[in-house]
Amino acid sequence: MRFGEGGTILKTSNGGNTWTSLSGATTNWLNAVSFPDTYTGYAVGGYGTILKTSDGGASWHVLPEAAYSLYSVFFTDVNTGFAVGKNGIFISTRDGGTTWTVIPGGTVNPLLSVYFFNASTGYVAGSFGFMLKTTNAGSTWTVLSSGTSEWLNSVYFTSLDTGFVAGSSGTILKTTNGGTTWTALQEYLPGI
Repeated sequence: MRFGEGGTILKTSNGGNTWTSLSGATTNWLNAVSFPDTYTGYAVGGYGTILKTSDGGASWHVLPEAAYSLYSVFFTDVNTGFAVGKNGIFISTRDGGTTWTVIPGGTVNPLLSVYFFNASTGYVAGSFGFMLKTTNAGSTWTVLSSGTSEWLNSVYFTSLDTGFVAGSSGTILKTTNGGTTWTALQEYLPGI
């Protein structure tokens, strides 16, 4: 699925060769999507928009809005999810999005990406190199030192130890110890 301007939702069933437009239930900009299973999915976007589908994207309904625009969402199962966004907003749900709780994130700057490797271990990345980690399903969070002041737009882990973040100015960082230390893999080179 792809999301975007004006509540656009697109779906492919052939690996991206063709896309079908779906009804989205909003005209707000959508920034991210998470599907914990084949039928249940969530999308977040501008003005705190949160959408949910229970039929694989055929129809969407609006959930209670967040206080600020949301940039990333990740569900570990159909009930438990996290979303991050503008002004350091960091929210979680344990009931499939019916209610959301604000998690103190430790920053007022934008949080841009949230990712869970499994049901207990998750990461948040954001502006000015800000990063958080949980090992107890979001009950508590620890600030990580990314070693950069660049905005970190996306975080992803391939194992409990190995993960990557990508951000502004072509920043790509890698960890092999669960986020304790990060190594720069590449930086933007003008003209290349």
